[in-house]
Amino acid sequence: MCLQEFAIVHSDPEAFIDSLSDRFGMPFHSYIQYSDKPRKRIDAIFTWSKFPILNSGSVKKDFQHNYAIFTDLLINDDTVRLFNIHLESVRLRHEDYNFISDLDRESEEDEGIRSGSKRILEKLKTAFALRASQVDNLSYSINESPHPVILCGDFNDTPNSYAYQQLTANLEDAFMESGKGFGNTYIGKLPSYRIDYILHDEHFTSWNCSRKLIHLSDHYPVVCILGMK
Repeated sequence: MCLQEFAIVHSDPEAFIDSLSDRFGMPFHSYIQYSDKPRKRIDAIFTWSKFPILNSGSVKKDFQHNYAIFTDLLINDDTVRLFNIHLESVRLRHEDYNFISDLDRESEEDEGIRSGSKRILEKLKTAFALRASQVDNLSYSINESPHPVILCGDFNDTPNSYAYQQLTANLEDAFMESGKGFGNTYIGKLPSYRIDYILHDEHFTSWNCSRKLIHLSDHYPVVCILGMK
């Protein structure tokens, strides 16, 4: 189970995580903080597993915040490397969403529209550039993996994006292989797109990849069965 935004404040975070592991029936876990946090606070990319973890580590570009982790899982006699990633967000604020929502109510162009549009375009430009850099670095880590690869995560980007095209150059999209429909995963205030994915290399095949209509955040979860060939 791969979570891209796991945040808690607790007097004993590790004990709380252990209690969740018991409830999930997944005794093994790995995580990496997005950045340095106070001792009693966790804000992390988090992976839980039923399978023993042999190794784990972070993937980051230069001195940027962590945006991906890899976890080596022992599955029977095989080792599988699972990447859990969260690519750069556009980082829209409350005023940005309000601006977008109000656009259809504006009857004529004014200074507010110009300044709001410029602000959002700058954020889009910055996010696209950062995601491209992250993906280039991540692609290298995937190609260098000594084990079969599964990749799960929030790309914050659509199937026609650079991020998706680069990561699916050598990995299969489980939804395209065994899903149905559009599979939109984003349910926020912007238009709904498929921006969350499960990918795998040639060692695997997938069944029943689906988006679950569960409202626990502004993303729907994606679930899939993967088997080794």
